[in-house]
Amino acid sequence: MNIDINLLPKELRAKPLIDARTLALVVLVFALVIGCYFVYHARSSVQSENASIQSRTEAMVQEANSISSNSEAIQLSNSIRQLKAEQQEYSSYRASLVGWGDALTRVYGLVPGSVLIKSLAQTPATGNVLVVQGAATEWSGVNDFVGRLDLDAGFKLQSLPTFDAASGSFTLAIVVAPGGGR
Repeated sequence: MNIDINLLPKELRAKPLIDARTLALVVLVFALVIGCYFVYHARSSVQSENASIQSRTEAMVQEANSISSNSEAIQLSNSIRQLKAEQQEYSSYRASLVGWGDALTRVYGLVPGSVLIKSLAQTPATGNVLVVQGAATEWSGVNDFVGRLDLDAGFKLQSLPTFDAASGSFTLAIVVAPGGGR
């Protein structure tokens, strides 16, 4: 067992080089200095970026004002608007047309083997109506043909077909939808 007895008075005893409270204070001051530096640096960076954005915005506003007052730019803008409007009108016009060649090809493609088409005619008064006249050996062939036409989205039956059993002839009116032949 060692007992240290210090007979020197407290004022004359050896002191540590730095005590804990002083060390904590130095670390705190150092941390505050570093924190202030980073805050100052971040603030100045944001301010310079804001100034740069503001100057670019002012330049864009001036450029937009010069373009909006330029008569050639105004004329080009009006021409573009007019072309877009005409393009929409043309697209709606094209959609309303009936591709008669494609529609007739599809009608002939839907004909079953027991049906013979004698004539296809567009009625001038009604526009998109096709009158199909043909011959069939029995009603089931005509019924099969009507069912196939009804399932096709480009055609709509205007009325039920008339069928003459004695001669085997039938007449059918179908409406071709605008653009339905495509």
